Amino acid sequence: VAAGYFLMAALRPGLMTNMNDVLFWALAYVLALNAYIIFFNKGVPNIRTEPATQRKIIDILKSDWEKKGRKPYTIVDFGSGNGQFTREMARRLPEADIVGIEIARKSYLWSKALKEWFGLKNLSYKNIDFFAYDAREADAVVFYLEQSLMENIGRKLHAELREGALVISNRFQLGDGWKIMQTVECLTAYPWEKEFHVYYQEK
Repeated sequence: VAAGYFLMAALRPGLMTNMNDVLFWALAYVLALNAYIIFFNKGVPNIRTEPATQRKIIDILKSDWEKKGRKPYTIVDFGSGNGQFTREMARRLPEADIVGIEIARKSYLWSKALKEWFGLKNLSYKNIDFFAYDAREADAVVFYLEQSLMENIGRKLHAELREGALVISNRFQLGDGWKIMQTVECLTAYPWEKEFHVYYQEK
């Protein structure tokens, strides 16, 4: 709403009568967004992974699968949202089993419907909190989550993942003493999404 109003104002300067109008529509946009997140998404925003970042992450996942002998390989996406990234992983990594973990019911149902629509047999979803998911069978875990969660997620993954498991965190660094093995920079359209971090579970 706010973005549309600013565009219209730029094309028709007379439309923006005063700063009160601007502030009103900006506030309306923020309130509408927050209401959506609270009532439809369990208070968790859908944070989209930019396509250029997706491609680089998938390349690393494929390389890890090859290094591990091309055996059965399970990738778990914590907070899979509407499922766009998980669908791309399933298409580009048909040898892997992709599991999306999403707490918001609406996003989960949408993901499942699109998975069936595209006929992706190596993709599944669970409608649970990722902190309740047992990640012991994961060969790789990926996520793009809020910075405030990084310490607890780091602790969970340290406790559950097998030795050598791959972890990729978009934008924010993982907590609980995880050592970054590689930071990959990405040229994206999103100014806030410029890099992701690669980790491996040690002994």
